[in-house]
Amino acid sequence: MLWGHRAVGARIFWWDPLVLISATALSALAWPLIGGLAGLPLLVVGHFFLFCNVFRVGTRRELVWAVALALAAVGWSAVGRLTLLAVTLSILPVSVGVILDARRASDYHGWGARKKDR
Repeated sequence: MLWGHRAVGARIFWWDPLVLISATALSALAWPLIGGLAGLPLLVVGHFFLFCNVFRVGTRRELVWAVALALAAVGWSAVGRLTLLAVTLSILPVSVGVILDARRASDYHGWGARKKDR
């Protein structure tokens, strides 16, 4: 790859399936101990995969999502209703917004991007 040129489209590295499988296993092992919240690692790793490998949204958008996740978890915890479903539904609009914003950007290079001629 030349300096300043980015490959376009989704990408997968050899370790990605291992990380996804590990997060799934961690969630399954933690389920009996902490219940539904055991799915949080899988939620985070799954979004990381989507944001970094499929839609390639960029660091700033990833941080927006991470802050939204933290705020949702703290907010639901504060009212005594912290569940995986509540957190997931709370951040779903942010997840969709992050992906749509990235896809509209002039420098988008994730899934569905077209290779630019230079």
